[in-house]
Amino acid sequence: MKNVTNEELLHLMELVMQERYPTTESIVKDPLFIEQVRQHLDAILKHKRERGQAPDGCVWRRDWFDKVNGYGADIHHLCLFHIEEIWQKKSPLNSMYRSGIKRVCDQALNEVLLSLCLQRAKEVKESNP
Repeated sequence: MKNVTNEELLHLMELVMQERYPTTESIVKDPLFIEQVRQHLDAILKHKRERGQAPDGCVWRRDWFDKVNGYGADIHHLCLFHIEEIWQKKSPLNSMYRSGIKRVCDQALNEVLLSLCLQRAKEVKESNP
């Protein structure tokens, strides 16, 4: 089988997106997407825990994740609750929270779509030996 070009992959991603996710609500309720968001947020938390103390005389700059996590909020729930409004550009959150949540959820969606496309390509390859 020949290598897939970027254009072909983008076309396949659009097809998968249209078939599996007709609405933004369907994305937010998809278990694959929810799990991928959880993995991304857990990776951010792990990185922040492992970075250690800031050098003497310095402090780590707080970002959206630190501020939300500092309030004791369930960050997974917060992201999944607000992402639909953020994607529709109707969110009441400030830009720092919107951009952070959007970045995490966009990355998660891209990974889900990529894995679904690869799975679809594998099925096509197996059905056409």
